[in-house]
Amino acid sequence: MKEQSLTIIIPVYNASNTILQCLESIQVSLNSNPLPMEVDIVIVNDGSTDNTAITVDSWARSNCDYPLRIIEQCQQGPSAARNTGAAVTKKDWLLFMDADVVLEQNTLDNLMNNVPDSTEIFGKNGIPIPWVPDGNWTTQYINCSLRYQLLQHGQRVNTCFTSCCLLSRAAWEKLGNWDQTRISRYSDDIQSRWFLPSGCIVQDQTVQFTHLKYVSLHGALKHRFNLGFHFRSSLHINKTKSSVVLHYRYPMNVLLAGISPLIVLAVLNQYHALYSIILFVMCSIMINFDFCIGFKSRENPSLAQKLFDYLFANGLSFLEGWSIGLGILFSFIPIHSDSVEEHDEQH
Repeated sequence: MKEQSLTIIIPVYNASNTILQCLESIQVSLNSNPLPMEVDIVIVNDGSTDNTAITVDSWARSNCDYPLRIIEQCQQGPSAARNTGAAVTKKDWLLFMDADVVLEQNTLDNLMNNVPDSTEIFGKNGIPIPWVPDGNWTTQYINCSLRYQLLQHGQRVNTCFTSCCLLSRAAWEKLGNWDQTRISRYSDDIQSRWFLPSGCIVQDQTVQFTHLKYVSLHGALKHRFNLGFHFRSSLHINKTKSSVVLHYRYPMNVLLAGISPLIVLAVLNQYHALYSIILFVMCSIMINFDFCIGFKSRENPSLAQKLFDYLFANGLSFLEGWSIGLGILFSFIPIHSDSVEEHDEQH
């Protein structure tokens, strides 16, 4: 590998509960398997109102074995924070991480190994571990769903999973920096999908991490609504046919969600209600079957618990589709976008 330098960039916003676990996992990974290159860490504090900055500064002074720089800025969103971090370094590789990501011990070694010196490969995505410690049912579902989606997309993609994504500086510059016009948490992931060449990002299953993102049902559905709301605006005029292909699970759930009012009307009118409900449930189960059979929210579940998990995972997947569909619908209504932005859940 020709390039010999790496900057780890972490945007933080009210991350005092997770940032130390994140930083300690980086240090353990670096010390266990030292990289043959210069490594530094850039923390961009995006207007935190808790004691995140004090926590990071205290840890850096007494524990950090690597150069660490803390940059303060007013709250501008994760895209702007990532741009700030990338702009202050000249390193050849940029590792974008979330402040609630905890790396496995050998993650950085696996991440930087076997990165071809090629203009065709721009970087690597890490893959989250299926289970979140002490996570509630919705948290486990969302985490497993995300892992499932990443693996379904295959080994080569053009989407930067910015929770843990290695990107060459040349690729970041090709993107023209991250788009700061939207502050939705996944706007960077969506942007890279339209602007990077097909298959330029390797998804490496040996690059493992735990994502300490604890999700409520309200938060999960709110995010899916925002995903749908911003979907049209994220499309790019130069998109290719391969760029617009989504995994079938979400579009089909959106379709089912769209026809669900017809099912309700059928039930109310008692017109073929039973047949309509049976068909609806069968379609929903078929769409989500391969995901649901791999979903587990607890260790060594009983048969009754397995059935409970399966039914509720299928139901929540349907609700996600419904939320995305509603978001797309609302994107056609001329309302102020601030009312649906994720100001309180940016990072």
